[in-house]
Amino acid sequence: MISLFFVLFYLVFAAPTIDLLYHGAFKTEPEQFKTAVNLMRIESSMILFMSLTAVFTAMMQGIGKARYPLIGLAAGGAVKIAFELALIKTKLGIYAVSIGNVLCFSIAMIINTIFVLRHISMKPKLATASLKTAALAGIFGASIYALGLLIPKNRYWLFLSGSIALAAYVLLVWVLKYHVFGNKSKQGDKK
Repeated sequence: MISLFFVLFYLVFAAPTIDLLYHGAFKTEPEQFKTAVNLMRIESSMILFMSLTAVFTAMMQGIGKARYPLIGLAAGGAVKIAFELALIKTKLGIYAVSIGNVLCFSIAMIINTIFVLRHISMKPKLATASLKTAALAGIFGASIYALGLLIPKNRYWLFLSGSIALAAYVLLVWVLKYHVFGNKSKQGDKK
């Protein structure tokens, strides 16, 4: 849930974030600033893929299947290297590296998801969690996009934007967890 917030935030507020981190570095090179913003947007999706890969890796290690996540990472790494070697000298250039990184961890996550679904019985819970996450991503994505249109996109407004986005995200998580999908656990239950 936390990684999803940062993926969407960096997609919408990539430009002010780059401006805050590297203020003044791109004053004479606006094309390089645009490239940096695009690279941040591409690589932001990797936050989610890496988080899920780490969770699924821990799950597989917990049940004694530690070699399975290595298969996913090896496959993702092979695709990354092949993609970068094939396309880095094309018009994609540096973007090939970022896209290769995203491909690497998305493939690892997909393979790890398959292994987890095969070895751990959690299909009903996973379906509910996926539905909640998709609803949260859709609502929050639309909200943060609207926020990005309303608030000026410069480094001074980034902290206000981040605070508003975080408050909206926490509220959405709470509403979706307790009011839309219901909370099945009782306060007195201890597991």
